[in-house]
Amino acid sequence: MGYVLQTPQGSLIVVDGGRPKDAEYLAHFIQNRGGKVTTWFITHPHIDHIGALAKIVERQSIAIDTIYGSFPDEKWVKKHCRPYRIRDYNYAIGQLKKHHLAVTDLEVGQKLTIDDLEIRVLGVKNPEITINPKNNSSVVLKMADASASILFLGDLGI
Repeated sequence: MGYVLQTPQGSLIVVDGGRPKDAEYLAHFIQNRGGKVTTWFITHPHIDHIGALAKIVERQSIAIDTIYGSFPDEKWVKKHCRPYRIRDYNYAIGQLKKHHLAVTDLEVGQKLTIDDLEIRVLGVKNPEITINPKNNSSVVLKMADASASILFLGDLGI
C-alpha cells in the first residue's frame, strides 16, 4: 500500500509506500514532483507498507523532512509476531536507524496541519491487541481540506 498526496502549495505527503520492489517507481514518482517529501506516515511496520521507504532510505534517493508512525517496541514484536515479521521489522527499522532517521510517535487525538490539509490521528499502536497484532494496531489517519476527506486505515482489522 502506498499513497502520495500533493497539496496545492506543493508539499508531498506519503502514506506507507509499499514493498521494497516498489521503491524505484515510488522514488522516481517523488523525484518528478520535486524530490522532497514533507511528511511520510507509516501505518504499521509490515514490509508491504514500510519496505519501499526502507529501500529508498538505503539508497538515499530522496529527502524526507519528517516520518510519523506508531511502532510497538522490539520486545513486544518478538513476543507476539511471527519470525519472518520480526526479520522484516528489523530490516525496515534498521535502515531508518542506520541513516539517522527518527520516527516521530503519533498519539490519538493529535492534529497536524500541512498547508491547507488537516490531519487527525484516530488510532495508534495498542499493545493490548495480540491477535494479528501489527495490522490491528495500524495508525488511522483522517486527512481533509475544504473540498474532500480521506480515511487511511492501514490494515486495521475488525
